[in-house]
Amino acid sequence: MGLYLDNDRGTYLETQRATARGLIRAADFANEFPEVSLHVYRHVAIEIEAMVQEWRDDLTGSDYFDNDSASVPTGLLLMFLEIGSLWRVDWDEIATGKLDTFPVELLQPKAARDLIENERPLGAPLPTCPDCGFAVLMLADDWHFCDWQPAAIDALGLEFDDV
Repeated sequence: MGLYLDNDRGTYLETQRATARGLIRAADFANEFPEVSLHVYRHVAIEIEAMVQEWRDDLTGSDYFDNDSASVPTGLLLMFLEIGSLWRVDWDEIATGKLDTFPVELLQPKAARDLIENERPLGAPLPTCPDCGFAVLMLADDWHFCDWQPAAIDALGLEFDDV
């Protein structure tokens, strides 16, 4: 399935959009529940799976096969014919492949205890985020959220304007 998603420019761009939606979904979950472990790959997998199921539903629910003049998207039809059923697809593995160059720990909220003391040449050491490197002043019950979108743009080539 991953090969089909990356093989055609149209499906590749749609998969990139689904990946961006999955990252936004994971960030929203982390903001809502910062104390819960975040599984970024699962959120991306859910979005990619929903996208492919929508393609399948559009293909089977349309009048492609009832109308002689309708043109079936050949690549999409071949993809579904070769794969068979979607229950065999390992969506988490596809999401892992999509995020292999992205530091997913940027999405994980950090408590004050997760910060490291950064030695400064002058003055007192500052608590610093081990993932994004920013110095953070916060209370014991606060949470730090890294700015992850620039890293996603650089590492994955994602665009968040049209998601």
